[in-house]
This record gives sequence, C-alpha cells and structure tokens, in this order.
Amino acid sequence: MEIWKQIENYNYEVSNEGRIRKGDKMIKIPLNRGYPRIGLWKDGKCKCVLVHRLVGKYFIDNPLNKPMINHINGIKTDNRVSNLEWCTDSENKYHAYKNDLNHGRCRKPLMCLETQQEFASTYKAAEWLNDTHFKGTKRIRIVADKIRCNCRGLQKIAYGYHWKYID
Repeated sequence: MEIWKQIENYNYEVSNEGRIRKGDKMIKIPLNRGYPRIGLWKDGKCKCVLVHRLVGKYFIDNPLNKPMINHINGIKTDNRVSNLEWCTDSENKYHAYKNDLNHGRCRKPLMCLETQQEFASTYKAAEWLNDTHFKGTKRIRIVADKIRCNCRGLQKIAYGYHWKYID
C-alpha cells in the first residue's frame, strides 16, 4: 500500500514507493547522473533534492545518524523504501565493490599472472585473495585498490602477485 507524507516546508508529498506529487498531480522526475532528482519550488526558489534521500528521511529510521542512503539492489532509480537503507560512506563503497556496481576500471576483467586465474573485477580478485591468503582478515576495498594500482603500473606487485587487465 502506497503511503504519502508531506515534505516539510513545501507543498509536495513523497511516497514510500519513491514517487512525488503536488496536490493531486504526480510529478515527473528527471534523472541527474542516473539518480532521480526533483526540484522543490517555494516562493520562486528551487531546491533540488535526490528522491531516495526524501524517501529515507520520511520513511526510514536513522538512529545511528548515518549520512547516506544505499540502494540495496544497486538500481539507482528504484526508490522504494524496501530497497533503501541508511549507511556510512564506507558501507556504501563496500556494497558497490561487493556487488560489482562500480563502473570504469573497477569492472575490467583481470588476471593473476602467477596462477593464470581470471577475475571479472578487481573486487572479485580481492575477495579471492582475501579468502585464500588472508583468511578474511583484510579489508576488501584496500586489497582491490592495491591490485588496481598494480594493473595500472603504479606499483610492481600486489600481495606477492602480478596482475594484468585483460583486453
């Protein structure tokens, strides 16, 4: 069941399904860098806000006062309350690495030259290295960053291995 709540200081409402309305009129929400963002107008001035932050503010408790909202399924346009959670910057980045949500060089396939093993991303390589060599004691993001630096030629070796992006 869709529930609506008044947005404080504005004549708009936000729903637990991630929709925005003004009175009876549903507002079409444009994307900005992949995220739905809405301009809230009052007294001739516009305040742009991310829809997932509005849903979080009005529908999700935040007792630890975490500063960010994470999309659990990784889909930036899915702003249903069931898909959102408050998180720290570190938790948000870890979620992105863990679920291969980063774009660019993080998602390039790569190979460990010593073992000839191929990986879909630096995160997957770091996860393998952490599980097989460090027994889960290292922070995955740090391991992935060092592997990425080795692939880019910024350091000669990463954790005893040489890594190379696969073309």
